[in-house]
Amino acid sequence: GGHGRSCVEFGEAPIPSPITPLYATQQLIQMAEKFQGENALREMYMKEAKRIMSKYPLMDGHNDLPWGLRCCFDMKWSKLDLTKNWEGVNVPGVPWEQLHTDIPRLREGHVGAQFWSVFIPASLTGPEAIQCTLEQIDIVHRMCDKYPDVFEMAYSGQQVKDIFKRGKIPSMCG
Repeated sequence: GGHGRSCVEFGEAPIPSPITPLYATQQLIQMAEKFQGENALREMYMKEAKRIMSKYPLMDGHNDLPWGLRCCFDMKWSKLDLTKNWEGVNVPGVPWEQLHTDIPRLREGHVGAQFWSVFIPASLTGPEAIQCTLEQIDIVHRMCDKYPDVFEMAYSGQQVKDIFKRGKIPSMCG
């Protein structure tokens, strides 16, 4: 799910769905600016938001990056550099046109834990579906191996807490 771009109406402004942590943070900043327009208030809210997010992991519940790697980079991490900010870069073959994820934006958005979608199309069945699912799971594990200072697989709530305390992004398949 979540491959198309849809909007949910909230008051007068459309909000993209799914909402990314970076988008949520930017919206909080804009709301603070609208009320006061003062840098001091903005800095106060940002400082408090960062304090909270440094103590409690902000968990992103769905990320389609594994499917993007499959569609556009032949499932090869050697072809995709997540240390690069991919914002605004059109990537041919990605169903949603651009990558929504890279390490700079995960860090900027204070993502504290990540469920990586191991989505496969419903049209796949039998052994083909099993193989594709296992490949999607393998993509997540290989990402953690490629970026061990950033990502680490987590298999329990306690592991999420421990990995987060070490400054890494706990990673789970979902």
